[in-house]
Order: sequence, then structure tokens, then C-alpha cells
Amino acid sequence: MVPASILAASLQSACMTSPPDQTCEVQGSHYLEANITDEQVCELFQGHLSSALGDVNNGKNLSISLKILKSGTIDAYVTNDSGASVTPHGSVSIDVMDRALEIGDVERLAQAVAQAMTMQINQS
Repeated sequence: MVPASILAASLQSACMTSPPDQTCEVQGSHYLEANITDEQVCELFQGHLSSALGDVNNGKNLSISLKILKSGTIDAYVTNDSGASVTPHGSVSIDVMDRALEIGDVERLAQAVAQAMTMQINQS
């Protein structure tokens, strides 16, 4: 279980860096080990995505859909304002098999999405 103080600090930093014009939806946040809402998952993901992207792309005009499954998988579908995928593949996923999904998995997924977006941008 993630201590409340660590979770609050992580969410606070995510809130401060997330672009205001991203849209985000989450399904299955109750499968995360921490007691966290869908909105908090979005804020955390958006903040870490923006930080990981840096100057490559400001992350604006993105639609983010996160699907958290009981089986230990988190899928991220990210599209731009025209509806086109911003990653080379339709989704980016993280699978955890030996433990419950944690907040850190959401952060790692955001970093993986940022890497995929950077790869897509560099190929364009």
C-alpha cells in the first residue's frame, strides 16, 4: 500500500505539470493497490507524460484512455486532436504478473507512452 503522503506528493507534482487541454478517461482504477480515483490516475499519468516528453511535444490536444484490468494490465490509448494515434502502435501496455498493480506502474506507463510518442515524432 502506498503511504498517503507519497501519493499526495506524486499527485501534486503531476497536477502542476499536466497540460490543461488534454482529455483523459480511466476504466478500472479500483484494480490499483492504492485507494485512488479515476481523476487522480489521469492527473498522475498526464503529469508524468508531460514531464517525460519535455520539449519534444508539449502534450497538448491529446485524448488519453487508460484501461486497468484485474489481470494486471494497464493499456494506454493516446490520440491527437484529429483522432490519430500518437504512438507507432495503437496502444502501449504494461503487464504485471507477480503483484498487484501500483501507482508506479501508471508512472512507468506514462514514460513508455512518451518514448513511443518520441519515436513516432522522430519517424515523421
